Amino acid sequence: MDQYISDLLCKWGLIEYVNIFADARIDITTLQLIGDTEITALISTIGDRLRLKSNLEIWKKELGTSASSELPLSPVLEILNQKPQGRAIFIKGNNGRLNYDLRKQLANIIIKTKLDIEPSKALQGPDFLKLAHEIYEIFP
Repeated sequence: MDQYISDLLCKWGLIEYVNIFADARIDITTLQLIGDTEITALISTIGDRLRLKSNLEIWKKELGTSASSELPLSPVLEILNQKPQGRAIFIKGNNGRLNYDLRKQLANIIIKTKLDIEPSKALQGPDFLKLAHEIYEIFP
């Protein structure tokens, strides 16, 4: 378990979820990406979900102002963070292993997003190599 996440949960009055977050392999990176769907999957009690969401919002603002230059998101992480399917893939693949379906979904999300950003630009070999490297850094 990531001690930092454990400490945050204790600080936020959510100590009973430490093992659940550990089992889900939530770390500082995945905590930044977590959305409503993932929160609902992790925490069934409405009051605790609201407590987590409120604290997450404050924590993300603090992290953004104090550490935004220290923890920039890679373009691939930004894409995954933008889409609920991307966040789900990130959390499911946090153990570093993506099955065929998750790899296919990941590729589709990234390529579609890249093409949506710049529809007139075709992705070239170097673009794919850079994306592949970033994906490997996230999912070794």
